[in-house]
Amino acid sequence: MTGDLPTPVSLVISNVPLRLQIREDLLDPPMALYRVRPEPALARPAFELTVTDDLPPAPSAGEEPASIRLEGERVWLRSPYYDGCLDWEAGSGVFRQSPGTRFYRVPLQMILVRKLLESDALLVHGCGLAGPAGGLLFAGPSGAGKSTVAGLAGWPVLSDELCTVGLGPDHEVWIAGTPLGLSTDNRALPLAGLYWLEQA
Repeated sequence: MTGDLPTPVSLVISNVPLRLQIREDLLDPPMALYRVRPEPALARPAFELTVTDDLPPAPSAGEEPASIRLEGERVWLRSPYYDGCLDWEAGSGVFRQSPGTRFYRVPLQMILVRKLLESDALLVHGCGLAGPAGGLLFAGPSGAGKSTVAGLAGWPVLSDELCTVGLGPDHEVWIAGTPLGLSTDNRALPLAGLYWLEQA
C-alpha cells in the first residue's frame, strides 16, 4: 500500500447511487463509465464502501475457503484475500483486500443485489448488448458463449458478465449493464430480446 488516502468515487450503477472510498489505481477500467462527476454531485449515496489493499499477501498453500456470516443487519466477508463488513442499517461498509487484487467487486455485487431488489430489479448472469431496437440479454451457463457474443456482435456492450433487469413505473422491462465485467455502454434500455445460449 502506498499510504495514499482513499479517493471518494461516486458511481451510479443501474440507478443505484454508490460511493467508493478507494485509491484511483485500484479501480477497474469499466468503473469510469459509471462515475459521476463532479464527485460531490452524488450527495446521498445508497451505500458507501471504503476499500483498502492493506492486507498481507495471502498464503499459497492450505488456504481456508471464503466465508459469509450474517449478524442482524451486518454481513461479514472473509477469505485469505479479503476481510470486510457491510452494515445495511448504516448504509456503509469497509473492505480490505490483498495487494494486487480486485476483490472489492465481491461486496459491490452484494450491495447491488440488495439495493436492486428494493427497486424491482435484479442482477442477472448474462451478456447485455445495446442493439438497434433496444437491449438484448444473452443468458446461459458458464462457457456457453456470452463473452464470445459480446465480442462478435459489433454492438455496444452493456456487460459481458452481469446485467441488471428491472421493471419501470409502467411495468416496462429494462436492461442495464454493470462495471462487473467488460462494459462499453452504461445506458438503461428497454429490453428488446432475451436469448438462452447453449454451447454447440
